[in-house]
Amino acid sequence: MKKAVLSISALCLIAVMSTFAVSVSATTLDFYTPAADGDLLYTVNMNTDQFWQPVKIMGDLQMTVIDEKTANICGGNNSAQNWLGGEVEGFPLGENNAYTIKFTVTRNEKACFGLYVDGIYGVYGYAEQYRIMNGASSLGAHGYIKYETMGFDIPGIDNDGTPQHYAVEVNGRDLTLRLFIMDRKGEYQLVDESYPGEILIFANDNLGIYFYSYYTQNAIVSDIMIYKGMTVSGEKLSDTTAPPETTTEAPGTTKPPETSKADTTPQETTTAGPGGETTKAPETTKAPEKKGCGSLMAGSTGVVALLAFAACGVRKKKR
Repeated sequence: MKKAVLSISALCLIAVMSTFAVSVSATTLDFYTPAADGDLLYTVNMNTDQFWQPVKIMGDLQMTVIDEKTANICGGNNSAQNWLGGEVEGFPLGENNAYTIKFTVTRNEKACFGLYVDGIYGVYGYAEQYRIMNGASSLGAHGYIKYETMGFDIPGIDNDGTPQHYAVEVNGRDLTLRLFIMDRKGEYQLVDESYPGEILIFANDNLGIYFYSYYTQNAIVSDIMIYKGMTVSGEKLSDTTAPPETTTEAPGTTKPPETSKADTTPQETTTAGPGGETTKAPETTKAPEKKGCGSLMAGSTGVVALLAFAACGVRKKKR
């Protein structure tokens, strides 16, 4: 009987260790480290693959695949939040990582479209204006930035079917985002950027591609490509300049256009879009917990220790 108990304990221990090994292996998938700055790491497959497998998160965001690189995005629920997306495995999102996501949006009607890097922070807007977002609301004082008021000559602002080319730089060290749009000359123009301290933490262990739409409006998104490093601005993570501590404005830099004054009083807020959308802003007083298998590893370690202790007890009695 004691031998049977010992055998069962050993089998359980092997099973748990196997699960733990798989969990560790999954977290070590890394396409970032061996690549050089500026390398194209991944082109999003709209049909999904083993690296990006988007799921519906909220509402009913409808993604109609046109080809591997192109899909039509439309909110299934009008005047409501519609989310779809997921992490891209093998693209760690930490303090030693920086990415540039380039994508194209084509509109044949007035249509909103949002692309988020972790399901919480990202960019959202229309053909003539965009903004940096925190969930379904603006990030701090980062309201809509209209291209015309910035003096940018951007094609497609009349929703005439002309493709618009965007780029988002993700700085994992400083926890910042930069949004660019390409003008008629083929040059990227800086629309807006966040500053160290405004984003508390990126919620995922890996970079993500998440789509957001508020209306039943059709936008065609295509050619979503992920590059290593900040390829538009040319900034390097190896720069020795230390970011300011929990400030919303980097010293010596130009202050972004003020579209609204941030209210520091904790409260529930709503945001209205150009079409009149109003949504409850997510609470940001608490840093979101990172998703990953850390808890699974901790639990497995505890089970391993427990089983090992039980096995030792059986052996002691046998003596």
